[in-house]
Amino acid sequence: VVPLDADLRERALALADHALELTPNSSWGHYARALAYWFLYDVDSSLSSFEAARLLNPNDTAIAADLGQRYAMLGDWERAVPLLEESYARNSAQPGGYRIGLFLYHYTHGRYETALLQARKMGSQVTYGSVAVAMAAAKLGHTDEAAKAIKRILALDPHYGDHLIEDLEKRSLRPELIRMVVDGLRDAGLPGLDTEQARKR
Repeated sequence: VVPLDADLRERALALADHALELTPNSSWGHYARALAYWFLYDVDSSLSSFEAARLLNPNDTAIAADLGQRYAMLGDWERAVPLLEESYARNSAQPGGYRIGLFLYHYTHGRYETALLQARKMGSQVTYGSVAVAMAAAKLGHTDEAAKAIKRILALDPHYGDHLIEDLEKRSLRPELIRMVVDGLRDAGLPGLDTEQARKR
């Protein structure tokens, strides 16, 4: 039993392990373990658990989309894109947040119009939807749309530009992608310590 004052991520992993002791063939038990490992920065164990979950239930579009999202955050497009595209093809009600992986894919490859379309479908209720819109809109010269997206980011977190890198590192985003996001938000006009440092490079 993990003490109540232990790291919440360790507690989450312990609970997932206990769930799998009770039901070893639970795809969502493996899914929970995968998420716990991811936020403990054990990427290899996370991906193994994701793949185990998907093997147990290949029809679960949430597991497929989340696995695709993780591969996208690592820049593994060959694995990421088919999983994400298939999950949306099979489930039109799939949450828009998973489109961040498709956004990153198209943005990385210079397809900014397609990236912006994916970004707009993510919704602006969460920070990353507005981050994606700001980046792609700025690249395309849509300054008004980029400015509105930056305004939404600051409404959610007025100091986001001060801890942008830390936030992305916590999500195990690949370093090259972190630099790309920082540069994109710098160009879009996000104020803050991290974007200011990027301006000085």
